[in-house]
Amino acid sequence: MNSFWNAWGPWLGGGGLLMIITLILSYIARPSAQTITDLRADLDRIEASHTRDKEEMRRDYDREINSVRGEISEARREIGALRESNFHLRVVFTALSVQYNVVREDLIKRDPSLRILTIQEIVDESHVPLQSVTAFVPPTASPAAPPATP
Repeated sequence: MNSFWNAWGPWLGGGGLLMIITLILSYIARPSAQTITDLRADLDRIEASHTRDKEEMRRDYDREINSVRGEISEARREIGALRESNFHLRVVFTALSVQYNVVREDLIKRDPSLRILTIQEIVDESHVPLQSVTAFVPPTASPAAPPATP
């Protein structure tokens, strides 16, 4: 008996018994070939489903990105059109302002008693923030001196 413990003692006392029990149980609980085949088939189905889901998510993502890119392009076109329209409006407003000032000065020359508002005064009295428009208003000429009386 002493020789048994000398030979097997370190194994049984040092965790060897647990290893032997684990080997016995793993041999008993070993899955059959059919179980392994079924598990592999399940794994293949899961991988295929995962691949399909990834591809579908990628297509949805690409579709959404392209939609956003289209919206951005449309917004850029609209901004460009608005800028061009704004430029044309500013040019027209500037031309009208010059014309208004010429007519205003002519009327004041004819009748110095007239009180005709400048463009800036009209803008100020409208209580509408028109800073971008007033930036293009040409400076008004100083009112003409009243004609000398003979």
